[in-house]
Amino acid sequence: MAIGRNVMGPLIAVLFMIFIADTFSESILWLRNDNALTQTFIWVMGLGFAQALVSAFGIVLAVPLTAGLATIAGKGAADEHI
Repeated sequence: MAIGRNVMGPLIAVLFMIFIADTFSESILWLRNDNALTQTFIWVMGLGFAQALVSAFGIVLAVPLTAGLATIAGKGAADEHI
């Protein structure tokens, strides 16, 4: 399970960088279309936050689940060789 803990940190960091890049570019598009600054901030940040939250839940659930399944599969394969 240590592998799962070592992988989750970089995945969350990449998720944060994607959130910043997406929010910045989408904000520019919204502002170029003559939307108000407050409307742009509310919509872009709201959508970005929801996207980041769902992605973080996916990472937090997928990494331990995959590590656990790999451990179970590894134990089964090790028992067959004995």
